[in-house]
Amino acid sequence: LAVPCPAGPAPGPTLAERLERSARWIRDAIGLGPHGLVRLLAGDALGALDEAGRAGAGESVLTTAQVVAALRGLSDALRSTPWRDLAERLDALQRRLAPALEEAFRDGAFLRGYNDAGEAFGDAANGPVFTDVQAWVVLARGGTLSQRRAALDRVLSACGDGPLTTLSRPFPASWPRGLCQAAILPGDGANAGIGLMEAAWFLQAMALEGRHAEALARFQCLALRPRAAAAGRPGFPGICRAGRCQGPAARSRAWWPAEEPGVDDPPEAVPIAWEEAVLQSLLAPPPRP
Repeated sequence: LAVPCPAGPAPGPTLAERLERSARWIRDAIGLGPHGLVRLLAGDALGALDEAGRAGAGESVLTTAQVVAALRGLSDALRSTPWRDLAERLDALQRRLAPALEEAFRDGAFLRGYNDAGEAFGDAANGPVFTDVQAWVVLARGGTLSQRRAALDRVLSACGDGPLTTLSRPFPASWPRGLCQAAILPGDGANAGIGLMEAAWFLQAMALEGRHAEALARFQCLALRPRAAAAGRPGFPGICRAGRCQGPAARSRAWWPAEEPGVDDPPEAVPIAWEEAVLQSLLAPPPRP
């Protein structure tokens, strides 16, 4: 933490200073919206939400949960170091953000966010539930225990015996006004397709809640071989290495075309890194009560 970053003849700030600057940048430059959530602006980890926050008022529950998770992890790690003061400052910001996660719980799941008009989206009562945000609120230890359990159960119930998908059910190809510019066919990618990274987040969240055996069983649903056999197609390698592939909602329009899901393509680094991380979580001994 005391090492300049970058090092060299003209060293920059230390890593500890950069961490604090990053936290302040989120708080002051990105800023918080009227519901106490981090603003969405031109988008967050889901690039499809490129219309929801362009006017500056949209908010992201996902980004807020990711920030809370990062700040909690950093502050916990720093408390046993000489940077205890930094730990307290980071913890103060996450404590400011955390209540908004609990308040974003509706009808058995966490909202995905608010658009510029202040309208909630990802509300289970009015549309599909986003898998990514349910996972990250759990990873951030946000909301209450009962809320976290309900959010996980909501996604699992929606997916049934099938693989985990990015949405509990697809939007039409044209998403609701004010969310997305592009048309995304039902069952493709962000529109209820199978996202390896989102699935890894969700399985890691299940492991954090002590549901290791169930998460391992769900991990097997990401394997292409049993899915191909069920569809009467030739065998495939064990795990899909593409970041996204089509989900069950695309079945009516040749759900398993020959070129999908690109198992012979070079693996995508970020999804594969998350896959390896979640495997470590699933195979580790469950936490003691």
